[in-house]
Amino acid sequence: MENAIDALKIAFAVFVFAIALTLTFSVVGQARVTADIVLSLNDKTNYYDYVEQNDNNATEKDRIVDFETILPTIYRYAKEQYAVTILDTEGTPIVRYDLYTENFMNGWDETLKTQNTKYQEIEDRIKLVDDFIRKEFSQNDNFKPIWKSLKENNGLYAVTHNTSSIHHAAPWLDSDKDIISRIQTDFGSSTAKYEKDGIVYKSKNLNQYKDMKFKEKFLEIQTSGTTLTELDDDNNIEYSLETVKGNKKLEIIYILQKQEN
Repeated sequence: MENAIDALKIAFAVFVFAIALTLTFSVVGQARVTADIVLSLNDKTNYYDYVEQNDNNATEKDRIVDFETILPTIYRYAKEQYAVTILDTEGTPIVRYDLYTENFMNGWDETLKTQNTKYQEIEDRIKLVDDFIRKEFSQNDNFKPIWKSLKENNGLYAVTHNTSSIHHAAPWLDSDKDIISRIQTDFGSSTAKYEKDGIVYKSKNLNQYKDMKFKEKFLEIQTSGTTLTELDDDNNIEYSLETVKGNKKLEIIYILQKQEN
């Protein structure tokens, strides 16, 4: 009899334990579902209209983004090797982030004459980007191509030389830390600057756009895998950038939107 009672007690204990375990898993599962719902409701990206691409890898559908969306894109441009261009409402480039065009930020024509096979592809690529953007400003006579801005003295990279020597490569390409310093300069005041190797880079004062909206556009362009090399005065390799064979170069474009009255 006592054995039967003990067996019933053990069976009842096991039954209670099973119920408790089941309830625990149920509560944890419900808590997780609730947490996922709360996080989803607070995630702005769930409400974005993502882009769709056509056969040319250009965006068919754009989205309007806040300034805060642009920040991580800019900070990742060097690591992921894509290009970012921010344009004003008239189509004039405000700033451009692109390791390949920064690699010879002054003296485009001179560089193309001496190393045409290495740099011609970049010139062609930028012109494709300009053609892509031009469609957005087809009715605007004030549209200014990226290519034209890049070729201007102290253009998009806003540099001055404190020495007589001419630098083709941007000094901030020396290290990741320098690249970040250049980006942080752009988010400083209008008088902020980044100075290295006799070159002064002037801030783009991007914080002035923090409450503005931007149209986001994407374009992918096929590259050949050209290796770009910067040589010093003794023809030693000073800086080198390599693209992957058959790689697609991603261009991310942000167009400032006019504020509604």
